[in-house]
Amino acid sequence: MAIGTFPIGKVFIFTMKQLSRPVSNLLKSYAKHHPIFRRIVCIPPGQLYNNLEVRLKLHFLKLKQPKRVPRLTTAMATKVGADLLGEVIVTIIGVYLLYYEFSRQRLKDEKKHIRHREQRMLLVEKIGSLDTNIERNEKEIRIMKAALDGYDY
Repeated sequence: MAIGTFPIGKVFIFTMKQLSRPVSNLLKSYAKHHPIFRRIVCIPPGQLYNNLEVRLKLHFLKLKQPKRVPRLTTAMATKVGADLLGEVIVTIIGVYLLYYEFSRQRLKDEKKHIRHREQRMLLVEKIGSLDTNIERNEKEIRIMKAALDGYDY
């Protein structure tokens, strides 16, 4: 079942592509002016992605695998690599933000549980002191009743 069949999946993929577009444009622009960055960072992921994509498509179509997949041009490999790296960067940032939010929420819940535990201990102490007061008052009442039983009204 493809992710595109779920509406939320479509929205998520669309959002990721929209968010990664400025990042990949920045990477493409940087690669255009810096050949070392282009040659080391952008082109290898683009060629690898192309190689895997062609092989997977042929595998799913149950066609014979080629011994060698034709390489992309430098411009196409740079574009594909920059797009891929842009999506990876945005995904990593998204995962980090999710992790941060879950960690923050967990700490908030822990503080809440600690506060509730402290309040519960306080209530237990108050109940204990009230029990002690009740026992003391009952003892005083018994003593007073015993003292009053000797008197005639």
